[in-house]
Amino acid sequence: MKLYYLAILVPEPVRTAILTMQQDIARMLGDEGVLRSPPHITLLAPFPFEEELLPQLSQELEKICTSFRPFSIVLSGYDAFPSHTVFVRVLQNRSLRVLEHMLWSGLTTHYPMVAWKTRVRFHPHVTIATKIAQEQTYFSLMKAFGEKPYHASFAVPELSLMRWDGESWEVVRGFGFKSA
Repeated sequence: MKLYYLAILVPEPVRTAILTMQQDIARMLGDEGVLRSPPHITLLAPFPFEEELLPQLSQELEKICTSFRPFSIVLSGYDAFPSHTVFVRVLQNRSLRVLEHMLWSGLTTHYPMVAWKTRVRFHPHVTIATKIAQEQTYFSLMKAFGEKPYHASFAVPELSLMRWDGESWEVVRGFGFKSA
């Protein structure tokens, strides 16, 4: 069994801006863990899944995604999960919430292993620092980023299925949304 998660990948040029923030913080913290996954918004947290069932999972994801239209995401400012994670805020987005709900309800019905972790309140964000060990470091990061403006937006044409390869997260496949 391997670990998978479902996400919206942040496209260029926003991806490079986020990656630069992540790299700067990783150097400062001496921990490159956040760099093991491309900048993204998680829709379903990592779950164990049998590779033999991937064709069926892909069919289910295809069905969900082809019933969904592309949408836009707006990023604005910074926030945190005290005292361990700093992230770029995703502004309220009905399409994103509906998609997360469709994925959760559609997949957990057919694949209970997707729900192996207790579902937490969906809080879309793009992580720039995680697993911050020292409280002082966390407060320093929040002070530095909390005072910086940041604003970006991007179109979301697809959902990505990600797989842990033992060292980093790789894209298994993208699932395009229905064209307008």
